[in-house]
Amino acid sequence: MLILSMLLAACSGGRQIATVEPTAVPTIDQSTEPTVAPVETASLDLLTAGTWKWIGFTDPTQQYSVDQPESYTLAFQADGTVNIKADCNTAIGAYTVEGSSIQIEVGP
Repeated sequence: MLILSMLLAACSGGRQIATVEPTAVPTIDQSTEPTVAPVETASLDLLTAGTWKWIGFTDPTQQYSVDQPESYTLAFQADGTVNIKADCNTAIGAYTVEGSSIQIEVGP
């Protein structure tokens, strides 16, 4: 991206390029209770109880559905490993759970 910007600047022929001023980040009211309860240790049994399918995701502008969720799966094991299937690819990794967050590290 930097190289593209430099090339475009070099091709501008000395013309002024308009700049955009950043906007302020909105504040979040921290006084309200969270809408999702943290994951408790007992919930690890639910995490490892079966295979999870990727059914969709949301980016900052829109929501997407995965066409074939059975082709994108995660199977969390009680020993802290995770088996991953992504279409015709497979991988293994390790996971840790802290509160309501899951961290997955893929690879040996």
